[in-house]
Amino acid sequence: MWFDSHCHLTSLRGDPEGDLAAEAVTAASAAGVTRLLTVGCTVADSAQVIATAARFDNVWATAGVH
Repeated sequence: MWFDSHCHLTSLRGDPEGDLAAEAVTAASAAGVTRLLTVGCTVADSAQVIATAARFDNVWATAGVH
């Protein structure tokens, strides 16, 4: 079991519907990564990160402002 403690699922380019995030989560799971922590870097991005994490049972969000 692996835990990715820092990823940016909302930074996947050309993905307004979030399909690439789902593909990334599926690929991570296939590689043995069972949990992911997706990171927000701005207020707006953090809101997107929280919404993205809510779509998956194995993804958590952290909000940040840099």
